Formats: sequence, C-alpha cells, structure tokens
Amino acid sequence: MLAATNLDLKEAVSEGRFREDLYYRLSIFPMHLPPLRDRREDIPLLTATFLERHARRNSNLPTGFMPEALSALIHYDWPGNVRELENAIERALTLSDGPHIALDALPEEMAGRAERSNRLPANAGQLTHREAVNLAVDRASREYLIGLLREFRGNVTQAAERAGIERESLHRLLRRYGIRTDAFKDRDLATLEL
Repeated sequence: MLAATNLDLKEAVSEGRFREDLYYRLSIFPMHLPPLRDRREDIPLLTATFLERHARRNSNLPTGFMPEALSALIHYDWPGNVRELENAIERALTLSDGPHIALDALPEEMAGRAERSNRLPANAGQLTHREAVNLAVDRASREYLIGLLREFRGNVTQAAERAGIERESLHRLLRRYGIRTDAFKDRDLATLEL
C-alpha cells in the first residue's frame, strides 16, 4: 500500500490531530519527496509522461509543447504539485488543436508567470524538442543558482548545502553557466544585473 500526504504526520500525532495507531500502520517505509517547485528538472519528463498517457486515449491529441509553453511550466511554482501539473496538461490538451501545445492553452496563472527573460527565443520552433527542453532547463537552473547565490551572498558552501549537493558539484554548475560568485559578495544585490 502507498499513501501520501503533505502533512507532518508525526507532528499531527503529537498534537492529537492524527490517530497514533494509524500513523504506525502507515509508517512502514516513510519517504520524503520534495515539492515539484524544488525539482523543476523533473517537469519535462513528467509532461512527456502525461502527454503520452493521454495520447493513448485519443490519437488526435498534441504530441509536444511549444518551447514557450514548456518554459512557462518549468517556471511555475506548482502549489498543487504533480497533480496540478497533470491537470494543467489535461486542460491544455483539451484546448489545443495543433500538433504542439501553445502557451495560450495553459491556465493564465501559469502562462502569465513566464517572464519575458525566461522565455525561449522566437525561433525556438526550429529546435528539436530535446534542444528546447535542455534550453528551458538550463535557464531554470541558472535562475535557481543566481537565487541561491543572492540569498547566501556568494557563499558557495551555504548555497551547496541548501541545494543538497556537494560544494564541488555546485562549482561545476557555476562554471557551466558562467556565474561568478564574487559578483554576489558585499554588494547591493537588488541592483545586480546578470
């Protein structure tokens, strides 16, 4: 049996809001899965899975996303996690009539949050799906790394700890995206342009 919750059941038991016997019945092998907003690199794979799942039911459905739509999905915060993502894709499939889901088929809260700087280039339709996904993930990763460094004022050790990766792995990512940590140290970060 598999059960999922967004509550801290141990805390709920101690506060008397959840039955202790039921907690121990369910707590055989507890796992923590971070929210979707903390693992944006999973979004392209999940969208492809949901597209394929729904495409089996109807062969006329779109088979992919326009790059700007995929970018909007990657940049959305997903308060409803994976279930919200699947619902958004199912809705978009219903509203789409071409071979690819466009930005305007997504719910407004998702399409509206895709900032112009994070959108893929206008000629992105010439890219393969894999190239478009890689570009969108690279942009999301770069934005995430910049946010980390802003928060920790360029302290790589603290940023790596927050990201849950080794310090050297973070250094490799920073080199890959051309991000210099000294740009975040002892400066007015609100005015920093990257």
